[in-house]
Amino acid sequence: MTDTDLLRAIHRSSRRLTDDVAELVRPHGLCITEFGVLEAISALGPQPIQVISRRVLVTSGSMTYTVNQLVKKGLILREPDEADSRRFRLVLTDEGRALIEGLLEEHHALMERDFSIYSEEEKAGLVALLGRLWQ
Repeated sequence: MTDTDLLRAIHRSSRRLTDDVAELVRPHGLCITEFGVLEAISALGPQPIQVISRRVLVTSGSMTYTVNQLVKKGLILREPDEADSRRFRLVLTDEGRALIEGLLEEHHALMERDFSIYSEEEKAGLVALLGRLWQ
């Protein structure tokens, strides 16, 4: 096996999982980046855009566009940051919270399905091996 074979396998696997999530969120009028932002706010609570951007792994330009789209859809709000008046925090609306809670249940089921081909030991091994790439 070559390094290129490994890269190709990682890329194809990542693409398959990304496509599955995109298919899950599309009927709800979301793209995968919007889903990622909603998930991050749900997990972390209200946060500055920079924190959410780092978690979702998108550029600041893409993040601004995504946030604007989610605000237009009524799923998030920009609130002034009490700690720093020059910044704002992203907050889920009631509609956004309801949507992401339902989607996270579906997402969890999807990931269980996709990863059911691996034992718990294999999953732990994959996390350890792939984690070495970014740690």
